[in-house]
Amino acid sequence: MENLKLTSFIKRANKFLIFNIILSVLLGVIFFIIGMNINDFSDYPNLNLNNKVDSGLNGLIEIFCNNAFIMPLTSLIIALIPIPYLYLIPTISTIFSLSMAIGIQFAYKFNEGIVLLLGILPHGLLEIYIMSVLLSLLFALNKYIRNSLVNLFKKNKTYLPKFLNVITSICKCYLLVMLPLTFICALIEVFITPNWYLFLKNILI
Repeated sequence: MENLKLTSFIKRANKFLIFNIILSVLLGVIFFIIGMNINDFSDYPNLNLNNKVDSGLNGLIEIFCNNAFIMPLTSLIIALIPIPYLYLIPTISTIFSLSMAIGIQFAYKFNEGIVLLLGILPHGLLEIYIMSVLLSLLFALNKYIRNSLVNLFKKNKTYLPKFLNVITSICKCYLLVMLPLTFICALIEVFITPNWYLFLKNILI
């Protein structure tokens, strides 16, 4: 079983970050190419970041609770299934929908695509990193579960740390790294991104 130190979780999160960024770019390019072959955009909605986020305290609480508790809980439930990387599904789904919106927006109206891409950068990159940290935590939990099941059928059992130690290490990284970053990300998305997006819209469109 891999090291349960905080630095190990961060190193693995960085690897997931690279994967998530590459996936985002590839999907964005694919949907841009698809969008270039769409002749009729009459049914395509006008994307506006300012319409997607409630301003003020209510928006902050909603975004923070979703990113800090609801989405991680969904991924955690999936991670309990002893199948490797199945817990990637919620993250990939989020990246897929966002990359599709950006890619097609570039094909629909290039300037608006630039505004949308630059508009989400203040919180978008941080959000991708937060998802990467979550994946790092789920990786450790899922691997422990799988190794524990394998040990049940092995004569020479593989050494595994105590389950309490694994959970403690995961919770430590969640509380010290993921939770504070999620709060900062929510602050940026509610109070900075809308103004930044409006500024870009005024100068580029």
